[in-house]
Amino acid sequence: MVAVASLRPGTGAPALAELRAHTRRTLAPYKSPKAVCWVDRVQRSPAGKPDYAWARGVAEAAAGAGAPSGAGGAQRATAAESVTPT
Repeated sequence: MVAVASLRPGTGAPALAELRAHTRRTLAPYKSPKAVCWVDRVQRSPAGKPDYAWARGVAEAAAGAGAPSGAGGAQRATAAESVTPT
């Protein structure tokens, strides 16, 4: 499981272990992200929900670029690296 997430202004990215510990409080362990792909902004559908097809494309593009890794690494995708939703 790879999470595609953005940060609130003025905050830093948490360590993967910290993020996994946080998500395990409310999610089943198998749903906790093994890696995180940080983006500037999460694309949303016209209904305001996260665009999962876009997120999948961003995660696959980041994995193809050699990251994210499950060993605590994270990839930051920029708009140029992101897959444009259709």
